[in-house]
Amino acid sequence: MGLNIKDIAKLAGVSPATVSRVINGTGNVAEENKQRVLKVLEETGYKPNALARGLLMNKTNVIGVIVPDLSNINFAEFVKGIENEAKSNGLSVLLTTSENDTDSEISYFQLFKEKRVDGIIFSGTIFTEKHREELEKADIPFIVFGQWFEHPKLTCVNVDNERAAYEATKYLISKGAKNLSMIMGPLWDRSAGYDRYSGFLKAIVEEGINPKDIVLEEGDFSIKSGYKAMKSILERKKSMEYWQPMTLWPLVQLSILWIKG
Repeated sequence: MGLNIKDIAKLAGVSPATVSRVINGTGNVAEENKQRVLKVLEETGYKPNALARGLLMNKTNVIGVIVPDLSNINFAEFVKGIENEAKSNGLSVLLTTSENDTDSEISYFQLFKEKRVDGIIFSGTIFTEKHREELEKADIPFIVFGQWFEHPKLTCVNVDNERAAYEATKYLISKGAKNLSMIMGPLWDRSAGYDRYSGFLKAIVEEGINPKDIVLEEGDFSIKSGYKAMKSILERKKSMEYWQPMTLWPLVQLSILWIKG
């Protein structure tokens, strides 16, 4: 069997508590005793069991990360940034993908809690009652990025998508663009769908552009849907054929929300 802390303590001539303090970098240890412990650790190649150490200290130095899809370059870059920052702080990342499936997200929440991760970073598009119930039972830090979800236990990290879309549209118009189109995300996606469309619409209305002259296409953030939407825009001509009830629906939804707000 492998060595344990008691074995290391016996070889170094110190107490197990002293060995534990040296390994974990906690408490005060006389320099002579510290060097004796370090020498034995080096000679034996002893490495503490990470799980046992984590249970003892109630800390695993592992962060759970949930993203919808790694084939999306944005999420891939997010994860890369998380891993780089985690590594620089001595942390490991446990990564999963959910495909925006609520049941999968809830399952991963539960798995991460069982693994005793120190925190969860979550990217999703909707916040259901199931999410809320699971969060109520959580006793670890929980961060959402890319969305605004309202809950007292949540810390949300996001950009102002409405403002970004507004400024992007204004910029195009300032450069002389007149024949505008938009490939938007689903409106049930508050940040990447609704907020971006809202900013776009605000800009064109301010510039006196008739919304009826705008070609709208909805995508799902995949390369395939983007290609399909762009192809449709290029093929469609400025005629009433694209101004149909389905295209009107985003405007209707925004109007209702503005009236309520």
